Amino acid sequence: MPGVRELAADLGVNPNTAQRALAELERRGLCRSERATGRFVTDDTALIDSVRADLATGAADEFIARVRGLRMAHEQARALIDTRWESHEHHTTDLPDGGGD
Repeated sequence: MPGVRELAADLGVNPNTAQRALAELERRGLCRSERATGRFVTDDTALIDSVRADLATGAADEFIARVRGLRMAHEQARALIDTRWESHEHHTTDLPDGGGD
């Protein structure tokens, strides 16, 4: 992982903010620090999958609340998701597995 200063510059935040974020990632077990060699992302795939599922659940809950607020029918919301999913099928992300499936 990048160092605190590099991460802060990349994200456009104060180095103290970046340090707090990295400390939180460490506290959650998502990364570890090794003296003199740096910080590394965990290789605990079960933990990563759990965090990914939690984040996706939160995003889904937000989506549902918003479309319900718009009084969109369930089937319309599903169709919207299907359409958007297909439009993003050929896009990749920085995730190791491509994140598109």
